[in-house]
Amino acid sequence: MILRATYRPTGDTSAETRVLDIEQPTYDEAWDYAREQTAGGEQLIHVQRIED
Repeated sequence: MILRATYRPTGDTSAETRVLDIEQPTYDEAWDYAREQTAGGEQLIHVQRIED
């Protein structure tokens, strides 16, 4: 399972986003990992399934 997570600084809609491709055995594990990778002052704004 591969998810693509997109992050942006909290409160700054014009800021550049950060994209992270996450590979984990299951969707739930990938989703949990995506939430854990949110850096200080960032929010997770989009998650897309890339591959099953």
